[in-house]
Amino acid sequence: MTPFLPINGSDLLYAPQVHTDGRTRERWLGELEQLAQKVCAHLAVDLKDLYSNNRTRWVANARKIFVLVGRLLNIPSVALTAHLALDVSSASKYVRRASTVDRAVAQVLASAVRSPESVK
Repeated sequence: MTPFLPINGSDLLYAPQVHTDGRTRERWLGELEQLAQKVCAHLAVDLKDLYSNNRTRWVANARKIFVLVGRLLNIPSVALTAHLALDVSSASKYVRRASTVDRAVAQVLASAVRSPESVK
């Protein structure tokens, strides 16, 4: 009988995703707070508003971009929504309803987070 290895819940969040053909997708290992600060700075939204229950268009858009960038960085939706105190279904709605412009902004921010010296 093989012994069970103890698994910490955070280990599952940081584990690389493995595709059926064997390729792996590494998760960005930075802090979600750092990602939130980057998104808020880019969109000129106050960080406190991002975490509040403020539903104005600008704040909701910042949350949507945060989720999109997180998905591009291979961060699980559960971690993203827990950080913003949202429901997981809200994150999937953000992704479904994202416009082409939203996705382009998220792509720019994701590349800036991956390699900060390339985008200034």
